[in-house]
Amino acid sequence: MAEAPSALNGRVLDPSAVASWTEGRVAVQSWLGVAGKLGLTMIVPELAVEEIATLRPEADGVLWRLKRHPQVLLARMDATCKAAIEAIHEHQPLADVTAVFLPSG
Repeated sequence: MAEAPSALNGRVLDPSAVASWTEGRVAVQSWLGVAGKLGLTMIVPELAVEEIATLRPEADGVLWRLKRHPQVLLARMDATCKAAIEAIHEHQPLADVTAVFLPSG
């Protein structure tokens, strides 16, 4: 896996976008195509991939390709991030975890 760049621009793909990728939806495929042309990074939280892998175990091969796509940065949750998400949930219990999850530089 490539090293994380010092600055990121692009999108964070949430579980619904990851699910759309497994279904072959054109929109997500287009995002990755545009990202490649513009040099953008698509951040995919590991948590989103795990959620869809649990719900759709038959999509394992498709998820494997997404995780290895050249424009995708698979973001792993560490203890600091977990604590930040828990703090957000204390104040906003309905927050979407993957929407607030970003890797720290």
